[in-house]
Amino acid sequence: MLWGAGDLSDAIIQAKDGDQITFSVLTQSAMPDGPAPGLQGQQNPLGDFFDPWNGGFPQQGQHGGAGGGGGNQPSGGGGMGGFFEDTVWAKRAVNIQREPDASASIPVPQVITVTLPVNKEDIEPPIREWTKVLPTVGRDFKTKITKVAGKPEIKVPAVDIGHITRGQLKMIEKIKDNRKALPAEADKYAMETYQGDKNAGYRYNGQGSKNVDPTGGTDAKRQEVLKQIQLEIGHEGGYSAVNTYDDAIVTLGRGFTRVILAKIMQQVFQAKPEIKEMFLNVGVTWENDKARVLNFENGGIEEGDNALRLIQFDTGILNLFVSLAESEEYGATIAKAQNDHTAALKVPQSVVNTWTDIMAIRLAAHAIHGRGALSWASFSATGGDVHKIMKIVTPVIGGKVKEDHGGALVMSEIQTQVFVNNMAHGKAKEGFDSPAPVVLKPPLAKDSMKGVALFHISGNKYYKQTL
Repeated sequence: MLWGAGDLSDAIIQAKDGDQITFSVLTQSAMPDGPAPGLQGQQNPLGDFFDPWNGGFPQQGQHGGAGGGGGNQPSGGGGMGGFFEDTVWAKRAVNIQREPDASASIPVPQVITVTLPVNKEDIEPPIREWTKVLPTVGRDFKTKITKVAGKPEIKVPAVDIGHITRGQLKMIEKIKDNRKALPAEADKYAMETYQGDKNAGYRYNGQGSKNVDPTGGTDAKRQEVLKQIQLEIGHEGGYSAVNTYDDAIVTLGRGFTRVILAKIMQQVFQAKPEIKEMFLNVGVTWENDKARVLNFENGGIEEGDNALRLIQFDTGILNLFVSLAESEEYGATIAKAQNDHTAALKVPQSVVNTWTDIMAIRLAAHAIHGRGALSWASFSATGGDVHKIMKIVTPVIGGKVKEDHGGALVMSEIQTQVFVNNMAHGKAKEGFDSPAPVVLKPPLAKDSMKGVALFHISGNKYYKQTL
């Protein structure tokens, strides 16, 4: 049973090229045109031909043939009801032809059957259906999309994705044209240097909230704590910020990427479906907690980090997010979704009540915001002691154990800049063995620094922390 055009579309999409689809249509073409005199206002003359909705098949032995219901009544019965009463039969009851004895003549339904071959090559899907009809690209470590060193470009290894139909190619071209029509405003985004690469990616600091106050409640102390945390994580950028230069590939808003970014965008899509349509129209979306981006080169759908690579240098897509996040119409929705997924703002009341050092709170909050492996539960037993906080933070920063440094866990200069100098006005230094740097000249004796973390400042200078 096809209830509408959507069912027909689904049937064709599910069929394979070369299949045959057979349609059988029940018709009442035998009915004459023009009203039969005297029928208006009388009981439905087909009332005993179909019982209330049972699939539309005649009930054997229930109709009275040409004689109808006897007397001057046309085929008396219990009413049709159901689907047919609301559509075909009730609307045409006045057109039933009457026999000379004044009874109704019941036309026999005809069945028209048509068999059509399926040729999907030229079927052009609606552009917003690309996530359903195009294949997902399967990539492994060897074929992943990467950035070209020293250039604002990406390398996309070829991967076999199977056949793309002519109709799908037409759809892809329309999406590509939509992408080209986006205002790029490339001068808004500054090119950043990262790990020696002068064309690592873009940075845009963004703007603040659009009428969204995340503090809430009436507890003045809690409001102040949340205000301070907002100031702290604001270093990651505003609600419309963009960063595409580091290992996170694409970070939008206040430091969100990968799974959390996907959750934020999915919440935005649910609240404002028109935003989802805007991104679908240009070949970008977030589904099932991951980014999905249409690859115009092969016609497939890239997912996860490979998808983020495709928009790393696409200022049109980046600017679409920025323009929405900075608009009066949608800015509050995007800001709220970011706050809802900001774990740093979910401060336990015990921390609000007992931690006396606001910078220790800011340090822990920033570490939570910057590292998904941490939460407020990670710091619940520290009581705000900075040394204990740093012993929890340091192992998840991402340093490397180096044998020539005596087996120490060594943080790079960039990691030191981020986690020591940028967080909570340098509060982390209070967690080291000494706030003053130490001078070390590798190679050091084997295992002489085992159980120690070294934060590289520059040259032979390090901050030292016993773990």
